[in-house]
Amino acid sequence: MLGKGGVVHIHKGDAFRGQLFLGGILPLQHLLTDLLAGIDGSLLQRLRNGVTILSILLTWCLENALETADSMKSRGYGLPGRTAFSIYRLDDRDQAALWWLGALGGYILSMWGAGGFACRYFPTFRLAPRDGWSLSGLLAFGLLCLTPVIIDRREDRQWTRLRSMT
Repeated sequence: MLGKGGVVHIHKGDAFRGQLFLGGILPLQHLLTDLLAGIDGSLLQRLRNGVTILSILLTWCLENALETADSMKSRGYGLPGRTAFSIYRLDDRDQAALWWLGALGGYILSMWGAGGFACRYFPTFRLAPRDGWSLSGLLAFGLLCLTPVIIDRREDRQWTRLRSMT
C-alpha cells in the first residue's frame, strides 16, 4: 500500500510488517499513468493491468535494493576500521601489461598513420591492400582486443591448477 511521502507499507500477515522508502515512487507513478493511458478496455481491466505493472516494477525495485544491500555488506560497509584508501604498488604484472598495451597501441597507431588501415566506402567500397604490413596491423589490433580474454583465461587456468593442488 502506498503511503505518504513515497513510503511503501508492506504487510504480510502479522509476522512481517515494515516500511520501505523507495526514492523512485514518483517516477513509477508517472510511468504507470503513461502506461495506463494507452490501455483500452473497461475500468476493471485497466486496473488489473495497472496492478500487474505496478507489481512488476515494485518487485524490480526490491530486487535491486536487495542486491545493493548484499554488495554493500560484502564490501564491509559500516564496519569499523573500513577505509576506502589503499596504497597501490605497481608490480611486475602491471608493468608487463602496460608495456604490452603500449606496444600494441603504438604499433596500431603507426600503422594507421602510414595508411595501413585505409578504407573507402563511398562511392565504392575499398579496403587497404592485403600485404604483410596491413595484416600485421590487423593481427596487432586483434591481439589488443583479445587481451582481456587472454588474461582471464590465464587466471582461470591458474585458479584451476591451484584448486587441484589442495
